[in-house]
Amino acid sequence: MLDLSSLYPQVFWYNITEPDRDPTLFLAHLISAFFPSASPLLDRLEQGGLQAVKGVLTSLINSLTTSLEEDAVLILDDFHLVNNVKDINLWLEMIVEQRPPHLHIAIASRQIPETPAFVRWRVKGNVLVIDQGDLSFSREEISQLFFGILSLSNHS
Repeated sequence: MLDLSSLYPQVFWYNITEPDRDPTLFLAHLISAFFPSASPLLDRLEQGGLQAVKGVLTSLINSLTTSLEEDAVLILDDFHLVNNVKDINLWLEMIVEQRPPHLHIAIASRQIPETPAFVRWRVKGNVLVIDQGDLSFSREEISQLFFGILSLSNHS
């Protein structure tokens, strides 16, 4: 497994689950990825509900902008579970476009998001897509792994 701590001093991981399709729950878990202890942002979200979202997101971005002094990465794992939730896509767009300079965002998904914002980021070259072809071994690589690195004999 890749050790991201050698690349980024801070790694924030949000493993998205099926219940996170609820936009308020998604945002609460996103905030908790950055601030695992109780956060005033969670209180604001709980009290204001969906009406408070824009202010909560703006406060989150501002807080990260002032607190992140070194490069950090937010990993949104299993994003395909919420990919078609309109509010979540709009919030992601806001976070990406207004993100602090030191924050990098990685989206792990079984499907490439097809929102207009994602397409725009891709066209501008702001997105690196790693797909099955990039992760698959070639025949030569498999042979080198088994017969070179693992020292298995070739009795064919």
